[in-house]
Amino acid sequence: MRFGELLSNLRKTRSAKRIAQNEIGLLIGTSRQYIDAVEKGKGSTSPPTLANCLQIAKYFGLEGKELSEFLWAAFKERIKNNWDFFDYIEKADGIPNLLLSQESEVILAPKTKIDHIQNIKYDCVYQINISIREQRPLIDSSIENYLEGWIAEFVSDTGGEVIAFQATKTSIALRLAIPPKFALYDVVLGIKDLTSRKLKNVSDAFSDLGGSVWQKGFDVETKAPAAIAANSAQLVK
Repeated sequence: MRFGELLSNLRKTRSAKRIAQNEIGLLIGTSRQYIDAVEKGKGSTSPPTLANCLQIAKYFGLEGKELSEFLWAAFKERIKNNWDFFDYIEKADGIPNLLLSQESEVILAPKTKIDHIQNIKYDCVYQINISIREQRPLIDSSIENYLEGWIAEFVSDTGGEVIAFQATKTSIALRLAIPPKFALYDVVLGIKDLTSRKLKNVSDAFSDLGGSVWQKGFDVETKAPAAIAANSAQLVK
């Protein structure tokens, strides 16, 4: 069940009188509109932070299994780019219990390194697509070789691995296995910063772009480890 459905059910059934969305919004310092968007799963609206989830849980008197399920649902939906990974470790002994610790606020922030679960051995496997700004056709075979080497070294330093690499004249596609202690955003930002600086050093063609040579943002798709093992070389462009 989605987090929003859990919250809606609590509002409507936990007491004799239905609790208004506005009351929950006031409880955690947000609005009725935000609570409504969370419950209905509108757009990219994420569940509240851990601190606010704990406040809601206390308000409804959640304990034990109810509390764990409530926090776990919020956790998974705040880390939307890790569905396969977190669905997998959900069944591992003791992992959901991490959510009962105040330290787990770090888990709920995707851009933050998750140090206290750094010993988990499973990798998060992602497919990433990054494009050159203005779609300029600047990647030739020599640039492709440079990029593949730089990125492989950078990802290796995180304890991860580049499973597959492909390039066109205007973009690169990567399949990365990244340890869970590193957030995907941080790794991709590091790759873009490193390669942008190095590309300007090896080719004047990139200097005209100024700033980063890459477009803002990136396309990402989470890949199940089983699917990767079956066809590790194939990248969907």
